[in-house]
Amino acid sequence: MKTRLKYFDKDSMTGLPPARKEQYEPFMNPNFLEVLEEARALEPDAQFQFPTNGSFLRERAVKRLSELKPIKIHLSLNSSKPSIRKKVMKDPRPEVAVNSVKLLKEYGLKFIGSIVPWPTIPEENIKETIFYLDKFYALYIVLILPGYTKFHGNISPAEENEIEERWEVIPGLVKEMRNRVNTPILLYPTASWQKESLIVPLLDGVIRNSPADEAGLEAGDRIMKIDGKKVHSKPQAKLLFSSSKEDQISLELARADREFTVKLDNWVNKNRYPYQPQGYRSESTSKFYGIKLNDSFKFIYISRLISTIKKHDVGKILLISSELMKPVFLRTLAMSDEYSVFFEGVDLRIVTLGNKFWGGNIVLGDLYTIEEIKSEIEEVISGNHFEPEIIIIPSSFTNQWGLDLTGDSFRELEYRLDIPVKKLQCKQIMS
Repeated sequence: MKTRLKYFDKDSMTGLPPARKEQYEPFMNPNFLEVLEEARALEPDAQFQFPTNGSFLRERAVKRLSELKPIKIHLSLNSSKPSIRKKVMKDPRPEVAVNSVKLLKEYGLKFIGSIVPWPTIPEENIKETIFYLDKFYALYIVLILPGYTKFHGNISPAEENEIEERWEVIPGLVKEMRNRVNTPILLYPTASWQKESLIVPLLDGVIRNSPADEAGLEAGDRIMKIDGKKVHSKPQAKLLFSSSKEDQISLELARADREFTVKLDNWVNKNRYPYQPQGYRSESTSKFYGIKLNDSFKFIYISRLISTIKKHDVGKILLISSELMKPVFLRTLAMSDEYSVFFEGVDLRIVTLGNKFWGGNIVLGDLYTIEEIKSEIEEVISGNHFEPEIIIIPSSFTNQWGLDLTGDSFRELEYRLDIPVKKLQCKQIMS
C-alpha cells in the first residue's frame, strides 16, 4: 500500500495498476488506518469510501476514522440481531458490527447499510434491520437479492426454491418499507423488479436532511424538466445534474396525477447529517441535492449499436444480451421512433445466455465467458438457420484488454466462428 501511495500522482490521478486480487475487507490489513492517514495527507479534501463487514468497527477505530473525514463507509450488516448475523456471516463477535451503526452516527460518519436477504434471515428481521439502520440515519439502505453458483456445491433443491422465492417476495417488502422509513431503500439488481426505472427519470430515493428532502421530494417522483429543459430519460437527468455549474437548480416533477415545481439550493458548510455532516466539505457533497438516481441504461449504447451496423453495412446482426437487460433494451427502443424505424430495416436477433459457467441463479451478462457465448451462437446458427453477418457483444463482461474472467479474448469468437465480432462499448450497470 505504501508503494502505491508513493507512485500515486494526484494531479493526473494515475498510479500503479490495480491489484489482480481485491481485498474486500480492508481491516484485514492491520495497518489499514495508518494507510488511510497517509492517503489523507496526500488528498486532504477527497472523500474516501470503502466496504467493510463491520467486525472491526469498535469505538477506537470509528473515532480514528472520524478524524479522517470525509469518509463514506459501505457497511455489510445483514442483520441487526447478533444471533442471526452470527449464523449468516459466521461472525464470532456480531455485536461489534451491530453496535458500529450507533457509533457511526455518534461520530458523524456517512454510511450505507446493506442486507443480503438470505432465506436464513426471517422477513421480520429484515424489516427490523431496516428500521435499525433508519433509526441511526444511514445515508441509504441497499438490499441485494441473494445469488449462488454451481461452485457452492452445498445448495439443496429446497434451498434453491427458497432463494427463488426471495426474488419474488423481497420487492414487495421493499415497497412496503419505503413507506415506513425516512431512509432511501434500494434493491439490486434493479432490472429484476423495476425495469422502467433504468430508463425513465424516476427518483430512486431522497437522502434525509438534504435539500431534496426538505423540499418534500419522494422516491417515485418523475423528473419532467431540469432548469426548463425537458427530461426524457434517467441518463439525461443525471447528465444535467452533474453538468450544472450553479448552486441552485429548478425541477419540474410529476407525482401521481399532479405536477409541481421546486427550487433546490446546494448548501455550503451546513451541518446536516447524514447528507452533509460536519467535516464533509461542500466539494464532497453530491451535485444531486440528495436525489438518489441509480445506474441506468444509456440511449447512447443504442446509437453506438446503430453506428456499428451502418459502418459495416450489414443486415443480419446477432446481439448478445442478458435476461435482465434484454427487456430494458427493447423498452428503450420503443421510446424512440428513430430507433424503431432503423431496426425495422434490419434482421436483429438478440441472444441471452443462461450463465452456464457459473450456474445457479446468476443472470448477469457481465459474468459471461467467451466459451459459453460461442456455444450459444453455434446453437442459434444451427437451430434457427440464421447466419449473422456480424456479432456484437457488450464490452462490460471483458476487461480493458478484451479478456473475459477466464482470460479468453473476445477475438477467439472470430477465429472459431469465422464471423466478424465487434464490441459495443458500455459500462456495467452496478445497480
